[in-house]
Amino acid sequence: MKQLVMLFMLFALVSCGGGPSVEGKWKLKSVGGETLSESEMNTTVNFEKSGAFSLNREGSERKGTWTYNKDAKLIVIKEDDGTNQEWTGVSLTNDEMTFTDRSQQITLQRMK
Repeated sequence: MKQLVMLFMLFALVSCGGGPSVEGKWKLKSVGGETLSESEMNTTVNFEKSGAFSLNREGSERKGTWTYNKDAKLIVIKEDDGTNQEWTGVSLTNDEMTFTDRSQQITLQRMK
């Protein structure tokens, strides 16, 4: 019985995926190493657990849905207006996310 409980606990831990999550609110930190304006630094991205996505920049909001393929290091965003984005080469820690979008390396910082 003890072995069965241990096996179940191990399965539950592995199935949770562990590690950092895309979910949460992020703030733009850098784009291609360029200096950002104050308004650009106030750009936020929110990935909700439900799969909803929102990006707030300079007073305007874009919404849609998102999916993350950890193995492919890919985030796909489908905006409500029909625009699709693919963020490739996603690297994720608890505090930062980096990816490439249209040949630009972008870094986001998790908001606390």
